[in-house]
Amino acid sequence: MTVVYYDYVKPRYSRKQVDRSGSVIRDNEISLVEKSDLEVVHNWRSSMEVPLLKAYNLLLDADLQSVVITKRLKRIESIKAKLCRDDELKLSKMQDIAGCRVICSSINDVYDYRDLRR
Repeated sequence: MTVVYYDYVKPRYSRKQVDRSGSVIRDNEISLVEKSDLEVVHNWRSSMEVPLLKAYNLLLDADLQSVVITKRLKRIESIKAKLCRDDELKLSKMQDIAGCRVICSSINDVYDYRDLRR
């Protein structure tokens, strides 16, 4: 198992700034968005990477052969699409910018994996 660590990217902007830049991204074509707003969104997104890797590594520790574990950071285009679908959603409250998935081949594998995590 290869474990990769990255330097933590600290959020450099307030939640108010993140939400404002998220609104700019939602309301405009990405190619027309000011570089400063893109920087805020990229910084916010990047700050999720180390917590994502920690969760991913915890899932890998089980070392089960019958499961596939994946991780991902939501792309800027996907962030924009989700913000467009829900006008009330604030970027700082978006809960799925980073995520892990455990894919099991059977329901018994799900229970085995669950029991290992206890």
